[in-house]
Amino acid sequence: MALQAVFTPGEDGAGTTVSSGSVACPGDPDGLYSGLDNPVPARQPWRHDPVPCPPMSRAFVKEGDGALDPLPDLPVSPHPNYVTPQTLAERQARLLALQARLQDLRARPDRLDKLPEAAVERDIRHAEARLRTAIVIDPAVHDLCEVAFGLSVTVEDQQGRATRWTITGEDEADAARHRIAPHSPLARALLGARVGDEVDWPRPSGALTLTITGIAHADHDPPA
Repeated sequence: MALQAVFTPGEDGAGTTVSSGSVACPGDPDGLYSGLDNPVPARQPWRHDPVPCPPMSRAFVKEGDGALDPLPDLPVSPHPNYVTPQTLAERQARLLALQARLQDLRARPDRLDKLPEAAVERDIRHAEARLRTAIVIDPAVHDLCEVAFGLSVTVEDQQGRATRWTITGEDEADAARHRIAPHSPLARALLGARVGDEVDWPRPSGALTLTITGIAHADHDPPA
């Protein structure tokens, strides 16, 4: 399959340890976010600042008509933008919703506050950029012989505790829901592995050996 060449876990073959070169993050002891552009930040202490917020910088306001300069674009990941057909449809629907929202904002009788329009325009640019770079992969074509993008994999640690992970596109990754991006250290260790294989998950707190016990289509999994 063409996908296998894309997601080869490493030169040593499936099931081998993949070094992520990640740096320990105080808010991410397991290293789930290592390799991502925006790692989990360390929790910051609350601060109380009695100084009122300053007015909006004039750098963003055009003199004369009160229009705003475009807001800075949202960052775009340098990693391949893999998506499933379902995710692609969701992104297209989101873009249409953003475009409709912008039309509503422009139709307001009072448009003195242009910041909401500028924010939606920025979101539209980002949504369009992600759609342009989308690489669609249908998980239904996988034969479940080995871990691949879009599939769910069940693993057991050395204490016999079972956990199920799903390898998703970067925009859908959510470690709290056990959804991980293909370039994350855990996904890189799992990709290409088969049932019965052991893989090493490189974490800042120490490598964890996992045994693959099941591979399934994510759409067929029971709801979390």
